[in-house]
Amino acid sequence: METTCHKSSLMNSGRYEVPFKRPAKLLGSQNAKTSKGEKLGYTTYILYLAPSTQNALNIDLGRFASEGCRLGCLYSAGRGKFSNVIAGRMNKTHYLLQDREGFISQLKSEIAKIEAKHKKANDPYFSIRLNGTSDLSWSTVIKAFPDVQFYDYTKNLNRALNNRLPNYHLTFSASESNQLQVIKAISGGLNVAIVTSFDIDFSHSMRGIPAVFKQWKGLNLVSADYTDLRFLDPERSICILKAKGEAKNDRSGFVYHSLEQMERDLF
Repeated sequence: METTCHKSSLMNSGRYEVPFKRPAKLLGSQNAKTSKGEKLGYTTYILYLAPSTQNALNIDLGRFASEGCRLGCLYSAGRGKFSNVIAGRMNKTHYLLQDREGFISQLKSEIAKIEAKHKKANDPYFSIRLNGTSDLSWSTVIKAFPDVQFYDYTKNLNRALNNRLPNYHLTFSASESNQLQVIKAISGGLNVAIVTSFDIDFSHSMRGIPAVFKQWKGLNLVSADYTDLRFLDPERSICILKAKGEAKNDRSGFVYHSLEQMERDLF
């Protein structure tokens, strides 16, 4: 669901009224995903909302997510399984869905302060990821900050293929139900993220970074666990994410269990 859909969906405020508190901050920089960029000197700020329909309004914030993705990653990976984290993300989601204007205003204000802070410190190495656990369009926000690097994963192939924002990098996410779209994404020049249960020996280097990618079938296999900074990946990359949480036990097809399986499905 695009963020532009929320306003029309919530015209009947009586029907959708859910209590929420305006959080002190929408964006955070202290989490397992984004802290990986610190080894490369980057600070990454990320927005976590409640994934999919995990909200009292039953509005889907990631309508292209597959069942394997929901069960294996969005609901159970990392801190997203803890009740206090779930409550915080739901509160932000209810804020967005019921006061979109106020949410976007606060978000832009935070981004402006982040940009000013890094400019003052003469530190250009920062990035912002607005879809930590959602898959929404933030184009109006991103256009407002042309000098800030944004990036996300998405399962919305049209959005990824039609992205023309020079400061917004999108990596297409594979699942058990979008294999044909993955093939189209690769042929269309997009980088693709795949979740695997097996280890890959990354023995080469990328731009001076050790042990993060190797050549495979004319593509780059990139360790997406080494860093979350997908905008630094070379073109024609398959970004490998090791299965975490419940995804370790996945048998839906969301998780790849061998290079042979990847070759069979992607070529």
